[in-house]
Amino acid sequence: MVIVRNPPWPGPQAERQSPGPRVKLGSLIPTMAPGHPYVRIADLTVVYRSGAGHEVEAVQSVTMDLPRGRFVALAGPSGSGKSSMLYVLAGLLRPTRGTVSVDNNDLTSMSADQLARYRCANVGFIFQSFQLLPHLSAWENVALPMIPLGVTASQRRTRACKQLSSIGLGARITHKPGELSAGEQQRVAIARAVINSPTLVLADEPTGNLDAANAALVADEMERLVRDLGATVVCATHDERVASRAQVVARMDHGRLVEQS
Repeated sequence: MVIVRNPPWPGPQAERQSPGPRVKLGSLIPTMAPGHPYVRIADLTVVYRSGAGHEVEAVQSVTMDLPRGRFVALAGPSGSGKSSMLYVLAGLLRPTRGTVSVDNNDLTSMSADQLARYRCANVGFIFQSFQLLPHLSAWENVALPMIPLGVTASQRRTRACKQLSSIGLGARITHKPGELSAGEQQRVAIARAVINSPTLVLADEPTGNLDAANAALVADEMERLVRDLGATVVCATHDERVASRAQVVARMDHGRLVEQS
């Protein structure tokens, strides 16, 4: 069951294909009419198969709709299928069965090239382990997603530095990841994820490596992305402090969407 907490507020590796020109979802298929779900998942099943022939059903027949412009928590213990759900939403993993659409665009029917363009122009991904390049400075890490879009070097630096300053890291823009705290590294990773103004932000256990104070800052940033940018944020988490901040909570266990009283 999907639990809506609050009223709406205002406001694996990717397949290596050339991202091509910047393509927003609406240019692939007309945008869904107001009032319809932004994310629609139907009978989604993900099965992993090992070389020995063993099968693990990570996601089992999940069906749910998610509204546009909300902070959504996929809550549940480790191994419940949360991360697999995120990778499908990111277009990084094709489901074994079922369909997934974002803004009325069926990801399961897209070609590899279309999925690459979809990710480049519409998705921001935040990893638990930050995934920052150690030899690059904070601003250089943030600037990376702008390169495939043809943004000039000077514009990349200006925009990246502005983004870092907006989250309190203006004094750390030239620091490399090894010179930053865990909380600062995760904020740099968030800045990188949203630098191209994605419509969908996916976060995989973003507070898993953080203390309580920094976890609260990350949750603050999730809320800001929804409130100020109008993004849809889907956060996989087993941290109840983060789940309690979300507007929509979908609880998973053993690959299934489960009901909460």
